[in-house]
Amino acid sequence: MANDIEENSAHGWTDADMLTASADELLHSSLAQAHRQKTGAASTPTPERTKNRNVAICLYKQITKRLQKKKRNDGITEQERTLLQQLSKCKPKTPCASAACPKCTFALREAVTTLHHDLRSHGIKLDGCLTIIGNETIPAAARQKERKTALGAIEEFIQDLNQAFDDAGITTVIGAIDITWQESRDQEFLPHARPHVHALVFSSQISQGRRSLNKRFRSSNLVSRPIQLDAYDGNDQWLRYSLKYPNQRTIRARNDEGNWLPAHYKAPTVEQQLRQAEILDEMGWGKRLFLRGFEIQKVSGAFRLVLTEYAPASRARHR
Repeated sequence: MANDIEENSAHGWTDADMLTASADELLHSSLAQAHRQKTGAASTPTPERTKNRNVAICLYKQITKRLQKKKRNDGITEQERTLLQQLSKCKPKTPCASAACPKCTFALREAVTTLHHDLRSHGIKLDGCLTIIGNETIPAAARQKERKTALGAIEEFIQDLNQAFDDAGITTVIGAIDITWQESRDQEFLPHARPHVHALVFSSQISQGRRSLNKRFRSSNLVSRPIQLDAYDGNDQWLRYSLKYPNQRTIRARNDEGNWLPAHYKAPTVEQQLRQAEILDEMGWGKRLFLRGFEIQKVSGAFRLVLTEYAPASRARHR
């Protein structure tokens, strides 16, 4: 790893310059920049960025309208009411900063992508696209007598990740925790989600620690490849995908021989979308954004991803 990672001092970053910054601070800064771009006070955004921002705005409107409809029909829960109040206050200059907000998710995704550009320009080049699917499941429909809450399942997955990374010697990860609904076309299993992570890593660390990862994240009837590693080509698409706003469900079915067919994707149902928003809001950015071996810090007035002295999971801080 000595060849993979340079010390902070090599970048000219000193402790005196560094002020720890949270994801919320980064989010506010990113949205302020987006507002300047919209009003012509900054460089013009690319067509792809404009398209993705418009998709985020449409999703935001869809979620808030669905919550407002439930409120009018007296079918809204207290948690949904609180979420609606929070989302309704989201403005360009005063973001709600909720992990359930598609507009804020888009802004933070673009901000982290920019920080990653800066990281690569200083010679720290992660070269692997990693996906790990957890063992825990979250029911698509909330039940009164659940064995554990959705947040509990996500926290257990994060704990499993950190322990597995400790055992495997994996010290540097940039990614996000995601949840996507799965259901069976033929009702073989109840609709549910599995927490999973999409991330950028050093592929050499994953290869060396693969045995430890395999022990903790095992294949099953529904998940044949819980650990997937592909080469990273430097394109922004993977990091943007990792930090996307989840908005689909996976439909599974078998062929006549009993083998699983390729997955089919659809938009989530209304209830699935709103339950997902509740879970994301409860997670917050502290559990949505997964940083290991890095911190978001302010260096001479600018945000950067800075390498930190790695601490075991029991002491690690994720922002």
